Amino acid sequence: MDDMTAEQGGAMWAYGKVRAAILSGDLPPGGRVSQVQLADRLGIGRPTLREALRMLQNEGLIRAEHNRQVRVAPLELGDFEDLCALRLAVEPMAVRLSVPLLTDEDLVQIITAEQETSRLNRELDFVCAAASHQRFHSLMFSHAGERVRRTADDLWQTAERYRRLMIGKNDDLDAVARLADADHAAIRRAAEDRDGAVCADLVAQHISKVSTVTLSLIDSSHDSRVLRTATSRIVARSHA
Repeated sequence: MDDMTAEQGGAMWAYGKVRAAILSGDLPPGGRVSQVQLADRLGIGRPTLREALRMLQNEGLIRAEHNRQVRVAPLELGDFEDLCALRLAVEPMAVRLSVPLLTDEDLVQIITAEQETSRLNRELDFVCAAASHQRFHSLMFSHAGERVRRTADDLWQTAERYRRLMIGKNDDLDAVARLADADHAAIRRAAEDRDGAVCADLVAQHISKVSTVTLSLIDSSHDSRVLRTATSRIVARSHA
């Protein structure tokens, strides 16, 4: 492996590690960290880290600051609403493309992920439920094509950061989880029929509903204009 290939591989590894720490809250929103400390923590060189940080900056997860420091992007309600609107634009399309191509093994995994998510939500283990919840959704668009699949998955994970870190009360998390569980069952049934159109419409309704409730729980006074606009376009398209 030549030096350039090794460096690029190292940057992708570092990107994944730092991104996971941001999404989980291990690197807290708004927190500052020096590039020197972060490189030492990961055991990589500064050039490798800089390449990883550029990718994260392009994704909006970090902001470069002076004195070789980076700042983790704070949680901003407008940004979360934008993410929800983008999910509405991308994820139903990805599902529509993917669901007719689901294999029997995919469906077994989807059913297992749905059952695990529901069980863990009932046990109020929302941290572990997040992994099976992500698996449920990502399997739905797993055959959409690499770029579309990756975009849909990135949007889902980044939006999940807000849900996980901005909804602090277990009662509120439980309310959102129960709402999601009911939707998941209908989405799964459409997937079992390999009906991409119906499954895509159900996913769009699910994203709209859960996003609206989540925004209301975070700030009931927030005017969700962007989400309303995105939702109205999806509804109009489904009735066209």
